Amino acid sequence: MHSNLRHHLLTAGLLLTSLALCSQGYAEVYKTIDEHGNPQFSDQPQPDAQPVEIKQTNTVKPVTVSPVRPSTKPQKPDAIYRNFAITSPRDGSHIGNGLAPFNVSLSVQPKLLQGHKIQLFINGQLHSAGRGLSRQVASIERGEHSLSATIVDQKGNVLISSAPVNLTAQRPSLLNPGRNSRSAP
Repeated sequence: MHSNLRHHLLTAGLLLTSLALCSQGYAEVYKTIDEHGNPQFSDQPQPDAQPVEIKQTNTVKPVTVSPVRPSTKPQKPDAIYRNFAITSPRDGSHIGNGLAPFNVSLSVQPKLLQGHKIQLFINGQLHSAGRGLSRQVASIERGEHSLSATIVDQKGNVLISSAPVNLTAQRPSLLNPGRNSRSAP
């Protein structure tokens, strides 16, 4: 009987809590005591039932929370890419015929992320931009040149730069046809 009383008191407490959470627009609640002395609650009036006053629950206005936005701080280049380099031609190479096209190969680790682009520069001037790791240079003037590359994000921010590669280009000459014997590896 002792556990039965605890059960009824727990049930009554849960019912009162539930009713307290409801708005006051619902029907009234009535309390009676059964033959064992346990409280009974109902929305129907019974003989000897007493109305229960349900007080309005405490409420708090919700707090407006701003959506979390990603950091606008630029990411450190080494946090995105571990390695970025011009792999061909090699530093110190010779282009035997600057009138003939030659390829520039690049490597990047990890692979290029969506929205990022590679820019290839010749002597500090933008030659091409895109996602490919191989670029063709149609021709190059006689003399010494510097190749470099960068990876940029969608906004054009430089994320990482390659080490420069220096090369020398030759051009065929009718006056000295035998001078152009060396070519790029």
